[in-house]
Amino acid sequence: MKQFSLLSLVTPAFCCLEKRESAVDITKGIRQEYYFADYTNYTSFPDEQRANVTKYLSEARDLAQQDLYPYFALKWGFVPATEVFSGLYFVGQVAWSSWAYDTGDGLVIFGTLASAEEAEKIIIPGVEKLGYSGKDIKYVLISHEHFDHYGGARYLQAKYNVPIVASETAWEAMLEDSLGPLKNDKALAVSDGDRLTVGNLTLTFYESPGHTGGTISWTFPVKDLQSGERFVAALYGGMGFSKTQETLTQQVASFERFSGLAGQHDVEVLIGNHQARDRSLYHLDLLAHRECNDKGCNIENPYVLGVDAYQRWCKVQSLCIRAYAARMNMYLSQ
Repeated sequence: MKQFSLLSLVTPAFCCLEKRESAVDITKGIRQEYYFADYTNYTSFPDEQRANVTKYLSEARDLAQQDLYPYFALKWGFVPATEVFSGLYFVGQVAWSSWAYDTGDGLVIFGTLASAEEAEKIIIPGVEKLGYSGKDIKYVLISHEHFDHYGGARYLQAKYNVPIVASETAWEAMLEDSLGPLKNDKALAVSDGDRLTVGNLTLTFYESPGHTGGTISWTFPVKDLQSGERFVAALYGGMGFSKTQETLTQQVASFERFSGLAGQHDVEVLIGNHQARDRSLYHLDLLAHRECNDKGCNIENPYVLGVDAYQRWCKVQSLCIRAYAARMNMYLSQ
């Protein structure tokens, strides 16, 4: 089983943690912040289902094992614009991620950060540092309708006339936000199983409701920057816990379904829309010290989990959601 370096830097307490999330309060037309945090030793849940919490946390801990443990104990740090796989670049920031994929016929951007200012001052300088410009952007993909992922879309639309891609449900929500992207004649609404081909890149989309109603995930090919080995990667669209019994039930079902899909398509690489979700803070440091030759590499590519571990990652996510629901005295279907 693959073991990851730098485990000693992670907090020793295993927690299904939820960091700060941001959202748009459409009814009031203002932005607000809400917090979902499950710190096992510090937060009181007076109505929790103690037996179920114990059951789900124990199952999650056992299933995660050492290789997946750090993905559920979140840390923060500065993240520079960096090439991660051949033609796949991290161009985000510490709290939320943006990725740029060089398709050979322009860039596809995964996520636009939280505002026009962030798109202008983080994404664009990031791609410029890597030798591109905003004019190279061909498509922008939005994973779900929270502004930390679509906040910069309107800017990229206006400045570079870029098509925005999201689910129909996400579009309905974003159109209610005066700062959201416009659903113009270039905009695309994708559904479950749809594919988008740009240059040498083909993405396959999967509806993954729960975190939001319009969450989508996608799979795509990647090639190791140094060894040349090819893999299938996935970006799961929304991992933070939702609010209600209905949406949490949806979220569990979506993760369990995606685990099966990942197995069918041999997904091995975990790419996140928050750097804390895929451990980019750690992985970029490891990649900077990685060397490969005809005999192999001194460090395995840390983004590559393997087929079995990626499926377990999805299942651990679903168990963490069940544990959270049990803490809130909600019963989810088995």
